[in-house]
Amino acid sequence: MANYKSVEVTAADASPGEKMMNIGHIKSAEFSYVTLGSEAATEYIEAVRIPVGSQVVGYTVVTTGTFGTGAALGIGVTAGGVEVVASIDVAADGTDTAFVVPTTASAGSVWIEFVDVGDGNASDTIDGCIYYI
Repeated sequence: MANYKSVEVTAADASPGEKMMNIGHIKSAEFSYVTLGSEAATEYIEAVRIPVGSQVVGYTVVTTGTFGTGAALGIGVTAGGVEVVASIDVAADGTDTAFVVPTTASAGSVWIEFVDVGDGNASDTIDGCIYYI
């Protein structure tokens, strides 16, 4: 299984520091990922790194491209483990946002799972924000 990373995680690997901002007590970490077209179902993108022990409380995901019928993403605090949200429908371009039951990111990373990639192509985009406290 391949390891994929968002633009921000790739940049952090090269030079520490992420774009984060505070909204009251809720913090946010942005991510951006451009698909390769080779991602398969149940593969993961490390979207953001947040402090270990942070509680993920929400997300925003914006998709553009041709993901295809039935395409879906999941968000979790471990790759293949604890999910924050199980199935975000990305078959049509658009925005999905929600606040969720707080979930601890014990490993300090938040992952996007390709639940079902449909007919994904190279250069589709997944952008968004993870909200945490």
